[in-house]
Amino acid sequence: MGSFPRREVAACAVLGAVYLGVFWWRNGAFLDSDEAVVGLMARHILRGEFPVFYWGQEYLGAVEAYLAAPFFALFGNSVQALKLVPVLFSIATIPIAADVLFIAAGRRAAIAGAFVFAFPPLAFSLWSIKARGGFTETAELGFWLLWMALRMARSQHRQRWAAAFGLTLGVGLWWSYFVVPYAIVAVMVLLHQRFDLRSYAIVVALTVVGAAPALWHNAFTSHWATVVHAIHPDASQTNQPDHAVPAEALDHVEHIGLPAMMGLHDARVAPFDWSASGVGFGLAILMLFGLARLLSLSLDFRSLAASQAALGPLLGAVLMVGLYVNSRFGYEPEPRYLLALWLGVGCCYAAALDTLLEINRWVGAGVALLLVGFQTWHTHFSEKPVDVAQWRVGAPAVVSYAGLIEVLKSRGVTHLHADYWTAERITFESRETIIAADMRSSRNIEAKQIVSSDPRSCWLSTVGNEADVMVARGWSGVLLGVEVPGLNQEQVLACPRDP
Repeated sequence: MGSFPRREVAACAVLGAVYLGVFWWRNGAFLDSDEAVVGLMARHILRGEFPVFYWGQEYLGAVEAYLAAPFFALFGNSVQALKLVPVLFSIATIPIAADVLFIAAGRRAAIAGAFVFAFPPLAFSLWSIKARGGFTETAELGFWLLWMALRMARSQHRQRWAAAFGLTLGVGLWWSYFVVPYAIVAVMVLLHQRFDLRSYAIVVALTVVGAAPALWHNAFTSHWATVVHAIHPDASQTNQPDHAVPAEALDHVEHIGLPAMMGLHDARVAPFDWSASGVGFGLAILMLFGLARLLSLSLDFRSLAASQAALGPLLGAVLMVGLYVNSRFGYEPEPRYLLALWLGVGCCYAAALDTLLEINRWVGAGVALLLVGFQTWHTHFSEKPVDVAQWRVGAPAVVSYAGLIEVLKSRGVTHLHADYWTAERITFESRETIIAADMRSSRNIEAKQIVSSDPRSCWLSTVGNEADVMVARGWSGVLLGVEVPGLNQEQVLACPRDP
């Protein structure tokens, strides 16, 4: 097997940081309202508040906001400081994936894995620069758990790894049940290793410590709302049916999630046509070749750790599909709910490249360069710009509301009614000098109370949005046209008349 290729993996991690950094530089200035909520929470944490869950969603832990708070303290309350959290998670996953493949298949597979994971597909890159509660981070955290379980079996410092595993598992369970698929696999690995009882006790104890905020909140504040959401999601929050239709959800996996994670498809919700893509056929063959290689390694019982390392990413990906199909997210045909598939797909690509390099190094190297070349072209040089507002390829969105905020300040506006996708951004970008809220869907309860209780609160609406404009007209106010350079649509501001 040889020693772990530290230099090669470190070089790939640097390449991955540059790859993602360029994508971040080109597309990372935009902040949507869900990200603004995380930023507001991080800012409030620095003021001494201690939220347990993402505002308004008691199934999503506030971990990302806690991780962002130190960056805010160091670099200020900026958009880029907030996005450091998902970016660093994605870069850290490169050497971890390499180590899992090293345990499964050896030195060459580790290098291939680091190379593959340094060049993720467009959809994964897109969500690696979005701090929207932890879509990529929780998928990666589950993969880290698998790695920790494998390392625990090979380390002389087993109890230290047990403590790290337990704490990470607890925090992951508090954070999101997107961590569950790979967490299940990791726990299975631990159980099959037959460790001493002390190590298992440490895992259990630290899991409780890591999940303590969620356990306390559910037991004494929310009457186990997190469990209720997992079992019977509230359709009123999503305007969608309570449960996905399994056949439709599986169709989403086949035509949207899997193609996006294979690098064949952008982040749009339009289905991918397998029959019309020669590249799709080639990458599918490569993935299936790698899948066969990992399955063969998993059946080689000469090394239990190696077989578990080979099977782990595949089983985690399968469980991810099962979670998606049977959860509140199964009706949503969006790749963001299947980001964990990339961890299994990437391992399949790496295993295929490892085998090709063993057969003929020039063929293997050529296929590797073609693969990452395609990923790079599709991510950085596709024909249409990436609209990070809509998480898909399309017309660019408004990058900043700085101009609008200046107009509002010049008119003396401090409290504002607006739609959700505008309100949270204005509140964050103005550093809360303007408090904006949507009475229907804003997650910021404090902002709702402030805006609704102030009779001088104004109303901001997009021209042509009949419902909002009618409300504004019904309010004894004056309609004022607001012209702001950079905005896609003209805004209308309605403020109460002076008495």
